[in-house]
Amino acid sequence: SFFEESISRPKKNSEQFSEINKWLISRFYSRTKDFFKYFDEFRIREAYVTILYEFLSDINYHERRTNYEETLDVMNFIAHDYLKLMTPVIPHICEEFNEKLKNKLEISLQNFTTDTTKYIDEKNEKNEKIIENIIANVSRTKDTKNIAELKTIQIITASKLRYQLFEFMDKILKQTRDFKTIFDKIKSEPKFESEMKFVQKFLPKTIKEGLTTYIKEEIETKLLNNTKKFIEKEFNCKVEIISTDKYNKDVNAIPGEPHIVV
Repeated sequence: SFFEESISRPKKNSEQFSEINKWLISRFYSRTKDFFKYFDEFRIREAYVTILYEFLSDINYHERRTNYEETLDVMNFIAHDYLKLMTPVIPHICEEFNEKLKNKLEISLQNFTTDTTKYIDEKNEKNEKIIENIIANVSRTKDTKNIAELKTIQIITASKLRYQLFEFMDKILKQTRDFKTIFDKIKSEPKFESEMKFVQKFLPKTIKEGLTTYIKEEIETKLLNNTKKFIEKEFNCKVEIISTDKYNKDVNAIPGEPHIVV
């Protein structure tokens, strides 16, 4: 019924969508990419876990993050491609929807021709992952507490010095992945002296995986401020966003991974 309601709406162009709506489009095509990878490896069950159950979680999150109508608009945008993916397991239903989309050619005879890379925005997905992780972090902590006791969530962002450190590391990592070279370059900067213990522990993982959490201070601040009301609504409590520089306790917040206090 949700899908049927979505295809009855006027179709929008991708340029008409907001960043959070483009996030859901990106999640769909990222999962589509995984879907075909699993199919190529004959991992059929995993293909449909990805495109059905995991994408349903994305839909539910998006609806909470925005509203029902906006989620319908995104579903309308991806409807035709979604039907193509679901046809092998629910062909009759997909053919019915295909007729409602006024496509003359049977859906089972149509190829998947969309260039997924056109709609996948890794930076958008990475930024939204910060908010998803905050929600998951609070939810895990909340399970051990009485929900009525949850009055305030404090989101403690990294210090200015640590943002500068990550920006510095990001530039070096584009040139080399040698531990000693990177460590010596950071050590040669006097302002990072207080961060050297952190660097020694954090750097090995970074060399292997890259700076997966790195985000500029102004972008993270804007993202958190824009989603503050959503987080407050999600947990029915007040949210405070505080920099480590202004927090009176020692916390280990890093860019893209704020410390959460509930």
